[in-house]
Amino acid sequence: MREDRCAAAEQYARDALAAAPDDVDALEILFQCQRRFGDGAGAERTLRQAMASAPRAQWPRSNLARLLLGMGRTAEAKQVLLDAIAADSENAEARAMLASLDPGGAQPLRPDY
Repeated sequence: MREDRCAAAEQYARDALAAAPDDVDALEILFQCQRRFGDGAGAERTLRQAMASAPRAQWPRSNLARLLLGMGRTAEAKQVLLDAIAADSENAEARAMLASLDPGGAQPLRPDY
């Protein structure tokens, strides 16, 4: 996504969230733009808001785990993945991500996916 389009999408998402703070689609757009612009703290807040707004949605948990791994916060990422599996025992993505982390806390996943 070009930067000008991402900026427009971010504004669209913020406007939508002003009207409906639990709009999960707008939260996903906002997260993607924040990630694109390197706003890790904003992206984390947005993902946590999405998790609260849509507790059964898998995408915020997976993306939060990736973001935390990219920030070197492996223990927190593992907990997010464990919580995702507890919420949905068939969450294959969370299981695969958790399995890819070795016991020593290595970070085999690329944070920029």
